[in-house]
Amino acid sequence: MDSNVPKQENPDREIIASIGAGRMGRGIAITFALAGHEVRIIDVKERSSIEFEALRKSAMEEIQSTVNMLSNIGLLDATDITSTVAKVSYFAQYNCASGLNNADIIFEAVPETIDAKEIALKMASRFAQPSALIASTTSTILSDELQPFVLHPDRFLNAHWLNPAYLVPLVEVSPGRDTDPANVTRLNTLLEYIGKVPVVCSASPGYIVPRIQALAMNEAARMVEEGVATVEDIDKATKYGFGFRFAILGLLEFIDWGGGDILYYASRYMTKAMNNERYAAPAIIENHMKDGRIGLSTRKGFLDYSSIDVNEYQQKKLAEFVAMLRHIDKLPPNAVKTPPSPKIHTAESPDALVSIQRFLKAMENNDVESAQIYLSQQFCATYPGGKKFTTLPRLVAWLQKRYQSIGKRIERFDQSQNGTESIVYCYGTLSGAWVDGTSFSDVRFVDRFVVIDGLIQSQSEWNDIA
Repeated sequence: MDSNVPKQENPDREIIASIGAGRMGRGIAITFALAGHEVRIIDVKERSSIEFEALRKSAMEEIQSTVNMLSNIGLLDATDITSTVAKVSYFAQYNCASGLNNADIIFEAVPETIDAKEIALKMASRFAQPSALIASTTSTILSDELQPFVLHPDRFLNAHWLNPAYLVPLVEVSPGRDTDPANVTRLNTLLEYIGKVPVVCSASPGYIVPRIQALAMNEAARMVEEGVATVEDIDKATKYGFGFRFAILGLLEFIDWGGGDILYYASRYMTKAMNNERYAAPAIIENHMKDGRIGLSTRKGFLDYSSIDVNEYQQKKLAEFVAMLRHIDKLPPNAVKTPPSPKIHTAESPDALVSIQRFLKAMENNDVESAQIYLSQQFCATYPGGKKFTTLPRLVAWLQKRYQSIGKRIERFDQSQNGTESIVYCYGTLSGAWVDGTSFSDVRFVDRFVVIDGLIQSQSEWNDIA
């Protein structure tokens, strides 16, 4: 591939550039390539052509190896490996203008020094189109400190990814004092589209996760230092106690679950026993107690539970804990290993039918944006042969190709209800040709959709030729 010629294979998708060819730059490149975006990695160092070619080759081999691994563990269909890797191209420092001049989103991913950031951000400002968003992936430097390096600072913000970027859903978005709120929304929308979970925080040291994990990791190291427990047991405790719970409940949600008063008194004990103020509860905990915001028991805490059925909420969370136990194979010895099938009873739910009909109509008309309105962020589809999609963009692209190549004639819909879930069955015949040119006609099919609150959660399809 000629790294000096920008590609235009996805004109309907935003072009992504990453300034910096290190681990984070490559991780972001893989993330967006998996979602179907063209990605350009820009080298910021001056190198000879021989040195650059060696870097490019090494980086592409690493990306190829990572994508192969993701396919091996079931994240990517093996038939998509070549096309995914081909979406990534490299540009030398002397040719950075070609890589940046029509990029829509530019991520700066150079080492954590002000000097390196300044060089990279000024490079982005010089060659980027005025409409391009520019985001630093820094984990330590505030967006307010970096914003002055950017021409048109309203388009700049920090976007802190967690390694490995292509797997961890969270991205912490931190706008600067001059960032246009519309640009925060634009970046968040893109991140959600590729399956990420963006959170917004102010320009504060440590963002959210690094600030919390720094305390936890230092405390774990301190316990080793003090001989409290072995390294193995501390790690086991964090995986099966700390991490297990916080995969289901957020930290503040967990305070509400147990009660802010429990944290208050536990903190007082630990502060006295350890003779260290680092265990003291912040003022907001005591203030919540005075105001009666204890948590679930008072229907208010950090969150407001006054308008929900608390028993139903608790049961849902407990069911998620059980599902997690089943996933990690840690169920009690006499527990049911396979979850029971839900009891379905027929009921009317026109909203679910309307969602399905509008989704199918939009896909038939090749109106992918309209179709996405009816898909939840957790949407996945399974088909005979084990093909499964867990990221919305890849699924929509596959469905789009499929609907373009076949003619579906829908004969009827059937519907049933299971609690808040509507199960919609779509029956009919399909005719046309697959991508490989194989033709077929009048093949019977059944599509099964699960719909909650008007959003399609999953789709399964059966047909005579699958």
